[in-house]
Amino acid sequence: MEDLSNYHKLNGLSEKIRERNLWHGTRNTHPKEIYEAFDEGFDLQYSNDGMWGRGLYFAVNASYSVSYSHTTGNTRLMMLVKVMIGDEVKLQPTGSLRKPPLRNPNGNSKVRYDSVTGFTAGSDVYILYAMRRAYPLYLVEY
Repeated sequence: MEDLSNYHKLNGLSEKIRERNLWHGTRNTHPKEIYEAFDEGFDLQYSNDGMWGRGLYFAVNASYSVSYSHTTGNTRLMMLVKVMIGDEVKLQPTGSLRKPPLRNPNGNSKVRYDSVTGFTAGSDVYILYAMRRAYPLYLVEY
C-alpha cells in the first residue's frame, strides 16, 4: 500500500492516516484477479465512470456492494477491504472527476485530498483515484 504518511509529512499535513474496512464488488472481474495481484491490487484500468467519476468505489454498507458482486454460477462474491481514506472531502455526485479536488483551489498549493466521499443508495461511499491504497481482507461468498 502506498505510503500516504510520507506524502502528508512532505506537504505539512497530518501523518496519521485514516483507514476503514469497506465493501467492494467487482461485477465483471473475478476477485482473485485483485487479491492475487500483489504488485497493483485494485487497478483503475478496470474502473468504469461512476457518480463521482472514474475511481475505485468502496461502501460502508455491504447492501450497496451486493449489486456489484461478481457472480460465478449460483455463487456471488464480494470483498471486505482495508482502505486508506486519508483526508477525504464530501462531494455531491459529479461524473467528471479523475482525481480528488485540490485542498485549497485558490492558493498556490497543488496538494489534493486523498479520497472523495458521498452518499448514494443508502450507503456512504469512498472513492480512490490512486492505486495501492486498498488491501483485500476477506472474500465473501454467498
